[in-house]
Amino acid sequence: MAASNTAGDGYIVDCVKEMESLNLDEYGFNLFCTHYEDEKLWETFKTVYEAEQQKGIASAPAECAAALKKLDDKLVTRMHDSVDYTHQAPEGISAAFQIFCLDEEDSAEEDEGLEEDDDEIADEDGEGPWTHEMGPGFIRSMCLMVDDDCMNSVNATPYVLAVDALLHTGADLGYSGYFKVAIDCLMPKFYAAIGHFDLDKVAKSVDKDGIWRGMKGE
Repeated sequence: MAASNTAGDGYIVDCVKEMESLNLDEYGFNLFCTHYEDEKLWETFKTVYEAEQQKGIASAPAECAAALKKLDDKLVTRMHDSVDYTHQAPEGISAAFQIFCLDEEDSAEEDEGLEEDDDEIADEDGEGPWTHEMGPGFIRSMCLMVDDDCMNSVNATPYVLAVDALLHTGADLGYSGYFKVAIDCLMPKFYAAIGHFDLDKVAKSVDKDGIWRGMKGE
């Protein structure tokens, strides 16, 4: 029998069980839209996105299917569709994502009555606390991006672009900093992969058509 060229499901099962154990309010991704010239296409994409996500969840490994079903209402994609993101390249979306996350942290600190710690704010050169830590809950090491090509992919293999949170800093990431991911592989497969493997290894597991559908075997 030929050896499989895909990684096992163990990391997915472990991730889902950890999600169940943490019992947070939400788990998922932030998604930024950069194309606004066709509102009907955007609405169609969002409908397809939801259907493809559900297809991926339904095809999760049997060992974690029950746990994932319990989490169903907590699996969320935050969609950011401001015209401020129009025609932004992945680098611009990476920067926008950092600003969004830092603003979110500031709001949380204000709600808790905490004083802001200057050491936890990234400096103008993009240095500071911004790392590849994944969460927990919403992914922080990467965000999702949808341009016109992504929207038009609904007629073939629907995909989004996964964008590295560090792309805008100019750091050597070991890969381009972004790649395509099939929507039906986002949850829990991709969510688990970027929490378990180095991002450059995840990026190198794309298929011949440039779309990520799962981790490759060693």
